[in-house]
Amino acid sequence: MFKRASFKLLIIILTTVYMAIIAVGCSVGNKGETQKAIKYPEKPIQILVGFAAGGPNDKSARLIAPFLEKQLGQPVSIVNKPGGAGEVAFVSLAHANPDGYTLSMVNFPNVVAIAMHHKTNYTLEDFGWLGNLSFDENVIVAKADGSYRTIEDLIIAAKKNPEGIIAGHSGPLTDDQLAGLVFEKAAGVKFRWTPFQGSAPSITALLGGHIEIAIANVVDVEELAKDKKLIVLATMGEERNPKLPDVPTLKEKGINVVLGSYRALAAPAKVPPEILSKLREEVKKAVNDPEYKKRAKETNEPVYYIEPEKFDGIINEMSDRLKAMDIQQIELNQ
Repeated sequence: MFKRASFKLLIIILTTVYMAIIAVGCSVGNKGETQKAIKYPEKPIQILVGFAAGGPNDKSARLIAPFLEKQLGQPVSIVNKPGGAGEVAFVSLAHANPDGYTLSMVNFPNVVAIAMHHKTNYTLEDFGWLGNLSFDENVIVAKADGSYRTIEDLIIAAKKNPEGIIAGHSGPLTDDQLAGLVFEKAAGVKFRWTPFQGSAPSITALLGGHIEIAIANVVDVEELAKDKKLIVLATMGEERNPKLPDVPTLKEKGINVVLGSYRALAAPAKVPPEILSKLREEVKKAVNDPEYKKRAKETNEPVYYIEPEKFDGIINEMSDRLKAMDIQQIELNQ
């Protein structure tokens, strides 16, 4: 009887010790994971840009990079992966190792338009939003010594010569292409479109006389307009842009077109929650840094920070607008 009781007691003791060992092991494991998250980042970070160097997305990335370096304590480099209106970079981000060391610029409406237009190797659920950095309305711009001095000049000429005016934009399914097609429909005109791999080569082509007009963003053309190398015929904002106060909006001219580009920063959606939270916090600190705001003003960056929690609203708004445009029918060579 005594031996049986002693055996039961031994079993209880051994079970208790075993459970304690498991508990300690789990505690150590959790502590290790937490420490790993807290140590992030431990190596350089890269930001992908789906357009050529020199364009607005590239400028936004290069503006915030040194401030993220200061916040995170690691080098932040820019990697340009132009192609498909940003799709090449979007796919790369969606399939990147979700360790927090690969981020990307993601711009609207491109990322929504592409996914609605054709089957892609990414979905919007693949992205963990870190914050919107800027918003830049579209503009219609011509060479300063060209044939068009006003938006009326352009419309009259386009109606006289359908598809005779060569127009450029930053690529298929970009905000620039979509803005151009919406303008065509609203104004009752047709252009001969030439797509480029970003706004920088589009504007270069315009300056070189290879195209006659371009659809771009304010940040692309503001300085060139001040230097009288380009003339902005109209903007697509709700109101006149304070950076171009003498330029009318299309709405002023009775053409109800209001469009622009949101430029956001994102990580892979499966990044560990602790790292995603840290990145969001550091992006917010960076854009609120007084030196960042000063530098943005000096470089004409249209800063417009939006918290990640509000991105669902932007996506829904863009989706509704693009559905009304019958986005699936847009030709990629337009």
